[in-house]
Amino acid sequence: MVASMTGFVHKAFQSQWGSLTCELRAVNHRFLDIYFKIPEELRALEPKLRQIIKENLSRGKVECFIRCQLDPSVSSSVSINEEIVQALGDAANQIATLLSVEGDFSVSDAMRWPGVVEGADVDWVPIHEAVEVVFEEAVAGLIHARMTEGIAISEMLRDRIHAIRHIVVEVREAVPTILLAQKQRIRDRLSELSIEADAGRLEQEMVLYAQKVDVDEELDRINTHCDEVDRVLLKGGAIGRRLDFLMQELNREANTLGSKSTDHRITNASVDLKVLIEQMREQVQNVE
Repeated sequence: MVASMTGFVHKAFQSQWGSLTCELRAVNHRFLDIYFKIPEELRALEPKLRQIIKENLSRGKVECFIRCQLDPSVSSSVSINEEIVQALGDAANQIATLLSVEGDFSVSDAMRWPGVVEGADVDWVPIHEAVEVVFEEAVAGLIHARMTEGIAISEMLRDRIHAIRHIVVEVREAVPTILLAQKQRIRDRLSELSIEADAGRLEQEMVLYAQKVDVDEELDRINTHCDEVDRVLLKGGAIGRRLDFLMQELNREANTLGSKSTDHRITNASVDLKVLIEQMREQVQNVE
């Protein structure tokens, strides 16, 4: 199945200890790039959460935002580490004595010191377990969103491939008519100049002209690339890079077709092909 690289999912969880929210945002990227923004208390979970993403996604830039709000009954109480406060006061007085200045060590200075004010002893085990469950649900939701968009992209690509095949058929049908029209133009020009046409020379010129404007090879390659696009879409999986390569090849053949054109019908067909290919290429950039 074809998957897009873009998607968004939001998951929320409520419990006695508080609330938890998880947001995943994904956009297209050449490789798999994972970014986390989570509370420090949950930082130990990051390697495990990162591995969950790696096991499920192969390309895209994925931003992960996790927020944890503890219930006041769990986190409102605090305690003071008296030993650290006493040590800070003694150190401040000693420094003031050595410098022969009055100490100005304040209460706010003491409170900012790491370890002076300690929060309640929160049991983080059930919170960590909840984070893992919610995160796995979020990843599953992101995969579903990417698959849903991938289906739409796949249908769009198939529609464009069908249109390209139709243009190829029209060009093949037009080529014999173009050759006959060119032959008639040569006859008319010779007639205007009152020159009798040499049948052998005329046929020789038409053979050279036919070789010059022969586009069968380009049309065959366009059909081959279209077949490959259909095959890759049917296969699914991580096909973005393969599709991007095929878009380049299709564009190359469309350009060659235009360079060989001596008739407005082939020129128009070349332009139409490049428009369709460009539309596909823009969508392929989002395919995983």
